[in-house]
Amino acid sequence: MRKMNIMKGLKRIFTGLIFSGIGLLFITLSSCKDDVVCAYPDLTGGDINGNVLLFDDDKNPMDRNGMEVSIVGTIPLIFDTTDADGNFTLADIDFGDYSLAYSKEGYGTYIAAVAHNNDDCELVTNMPQFYLGQKSTTSVLSLIAQEIAAHVEIDLTISPAGTPETPRYVRLFFKKQSDVSSSSYDFKSELMIVESNALNVILAIVEFSQMGFVSGDLIYVKAYGDSYYSNEYYNFLQDRFVFPNTNIISPPNGEFIIP
Repeated sequence: MRKMNIMKGLKRIFTGLIFSGIGLLFITLSSCKDDVVCAYPDLTGGDINGNVLLFDDDKNPMDRNGMEVSIVGTIPLIFDTTDADGNFTLADIDFGDYSLAYSKEGYGTYIAAVAHNNDDCELVTNMPQFYLGQKSTTSVLSLIAQEIAAHVEIDLTISPAGTPETPRYVRLFFKKQSDVSSSSYDFKSELMIVESNALNVILAIVEFSQMGFVSGDLIYVKAYGDSYYSNEYYNFLQDRFVFPNTNIISPPNGEFIIP
């Protein structure tokens, strides 16, 4: 019994030493982090690094070289151009919140927000890798929208035609006013795949309810060719998503009344 009590006592001591060690290690690491932060008390800026992967309007990789990445609103404009690997560096940028514009001929401009700060005393802010596509080469040739029974059918044709191996992509935009477009809409569809020269879309009443519309509403619809990597981003001032890669070749809008 005495031996057992001794063993229990040693176990308690050993356990206490383990937790004390862990606590000491935590304090040491915390102190190290504080020391790193305090090592740069006058740090006001650092580099912004990033990388892009570029594609055509489908999913085929393109040359990553030559995309301009700039800080929106700077005078003179602060920018860099991507190298053959898609890398760029905006050197010695003051800490703050910025919008970066990614642009290259044939590509719709993409806007990304970056929080460039020294919370962890970082000398460099690394941006996430972006997948950016060229503007769509898909033209929408015709669009017909009509109410049929308890649903709405939208039929459209495109050029060039898609195939299962090389599909094409389109997107629909809906609005209660006739000025519907890819930049003025109440609701936008997800990217739709087209594997021929035509697409038939059937929408039930419940789907319009999910869009925010109700039975009896007069709705206008517009269709545009888009890219697999659409370069879409959210514009807080407009309170909507922007679609820079849509093809402007599109027929007059269709209209229908929700059953």
